Amino acid sequence: MNETAGLSALRPSPQLKAPWSSLHSRAVTRTAILVARCALVAALYYFFVIVGMTLHFGSSTLSLIWPANALVISVLVLAPTRHWWAYLLAVIGGHLAGMAGYQPGASWLACQLVANISISCSCAVLLRRYKPGILYFETLREVLTFLTVGIALPGVITLLLIYPVIKLSSTEFLLAHGWSKDVSAVWTSRWLTNCVSITVFVPFFLLYVSRGKGLFRDVSWRRLAKGGALALLFVTLTAEAYGHVYHSGHMQPSLYLIPVPLLIWAAIRFGPIGAVIGMVALVSISAWQAYIGEGGFIQALSIDRVTAMQMGWMIVAVPLLCLAAVVRERNVATLASIESESRFSQLFEQATVGVYVGTLDGQLRNVNPAFCRFLNCKERDLLTQSPPAFSNADDVAKEKPWFDDLLAGRKESYHIEKRFVRSDGSQIWGYARVSLLKELAGDPPLVLGMVEDITERKLTENQLRQLTGKLIEAQEAERSHISRELHDDIGQQAAALVDDLSVLQRDLPNLDPKFAVEQAARLHELASTLASGIHQLSHELHSSRLQHLGLGPALKELSSRMRTLRPIHMELDVDRLPRRLTPAIALCFFRVAQEALNNVIRHSEAQNVRLEAELLGKSVRMRISDDGVGFDPTRAINSPGIGLTSMRERIRLIDGKLYVNSAPRAGTQILALATLPE
Repeated sequence: MNETAGLSALRPSPQLKAPWSSLHSRAVTRTAILVARCALVAALYYFFVIVGMTLHFGSSTLSLIWPANALVISVLVLAPTRHWWAYLLAVIGGHLAGMAGYQPGASWLACQLVANISISCSCAVLLRRYKPGILYFETLREVLTFLTVGIALPGVITLLLIYPVIKLSSTEFLLAHGWSKDVSAVWTSRWLTNCVSITVFVPFFLLYVSRGKGLFRDVSWRRLAKGGALALLFVTLTAEAYGHVYHSGHMQPSLYLIPVPLLIWAAIRFGPIGAVIGMVALVSISAWQAYIGEGGFIQALSIDRVTAMQMGWMIVAVPLLCLAAVVRERNVATLASIESESRFSQLFEQATVGVYVGTLDGQLRNVNPAFCRFLNCKERDLLTQSPPAFSNADDVAKEKPWFDDLLAGRKESYHIEKRFVRSDGSQIWGYARVSLLKELAGDPPLVLGMVEDITERKLTENQLRQLTGKLIEAQEAERSHISRELHDDIGQQAAALVDDLSVLQRDLPNLDPKFAVEQAARLHELASTLASGIHQLSHELHSSRLQHLGLGPALKELSSRMRTLRPIHMELDVDRLPRRLTPAIALCFFRVAQEALNNVIRHSEAQNVRLEAELLGKSVRMRISDDGVGFDPTRAINSPGIGLTSMRERIRLIDGKLYVNSAPRAGTQILALATLPE
């Protein structure tokens, strides 16, 4: 059957086949890696079983060391718990292979496996709770945790396991395997063997796996040479102290401590790595010397000598691991302190805010470059002065009560805006935060000050205060103008109109009709003049044409009114303005034009004025130019009037821009720009 129209149900889709193949390939790869690791663990366990069974003396089955358990603990700590079953199966296989030549019997093999696996799993479960720190042995807490688990737990589990075995087994069965009915002796020997093996070899395995790849990375040849020389000297002295020299019969037992200073030096110089490698070397060399019969510890081949050697290893290993951790912690703390001081120094030197540190009596200790720039003074000159020397005298008197409260402990800090005197005698404003540094290591407290330059802000505040004053003055002037207009012009015209109407009303019955008509016409003209004045005043306050017809007609009306005040040639081009603009922009541009034309009429002495306004895309542009006397815009900012300031503030409120181009005897051009909102 032809299947071109679709895919057969019996064939996997090509889109599904590739991912399935990829997943299957990755699963096979992970399984192969796990199998390889289990094989490696089984081989190493077999090797360590052979080593442990070899390092025993006479007919005793008591081994000096049993590194096989240390290997299992390390593997279980590092491996995911879901793979424990695979590694434990590998361990069982390695144990059976290693013990095959000794034929201990099935029951004894079972006891050995139960004891080894119980100790290993229990230690691994507890140590895993402290990962990843427990892998590095770099803090005293980690080392003490490891020692507690590695020493106490094997003792408890060993006692729980051997007690029923000894009580339930016959004397012949126990003697056949080197045990006795003495629970204390058997427990002590097995416990010490496990403690030594765990304490010495577990750190070695964990450190090798966690740091082995980077152990020699970025290490200088000089450091490698020192390590190699130390290792060679240590191996030589240890071999002689625990072997040939003692065998010659001329060595005192106290000379066994000869390798210990080298171990201490390795722990101090190379940290936990040095201590662990040194202990493994010490145990391996001394155990081998004891095995070949050259060590003093195995004279008379007694178990007491084996126990003494194990106790000696423990006495050296435990404090050595603790010493390495303490030294490592101290080095890390020292490096952190140096790094912190370096960062503080960089912050102090590179800070944009001025910082100074001084004593309680006012003597400066340190100043940063920003503070020197702030006062325009060199560091060496500042360090010979006290803060009041470069402060305004009035501000020093104001600050003194706060500083006294700081010294008395009534305040933790204070801040103040004050004037500082620079090296050239000029004054500059600064915002100072002053606090008291706590005593460190018995040193007297210091005063810390941080100063920020606020001169520009103060100038802005001063300008705003001046602007506010000018606005108040302008408001009062405008009110006075309106009052005069109402009183002197409109009010008098209204009063005269009322008086004339009263007279006309009184004399109207007796007046000649022709004269009455003339009086009515005169009163009508007076009323029209009054209405025109009221309309003029109303227009100055608010343009109704701007509100109802838009900016273009309002500007035309404004220019027309300006021509009546002063004969001047005015060109107007506002036809490209839309009828409707936002009320804020329309009012702003109208007021700017009103202020600019008022200035032209009052001050410019111009003969020609041009006003043009248009909409370009989303921007409104208005230009007013004249050929008058002009002025200096930089000086006009500080002039008593508020014309330019008012125009700038109005434009700023609508996020627009105002440009003024003028010079004495060169006319003036004012350009206003604003963008319509979306």
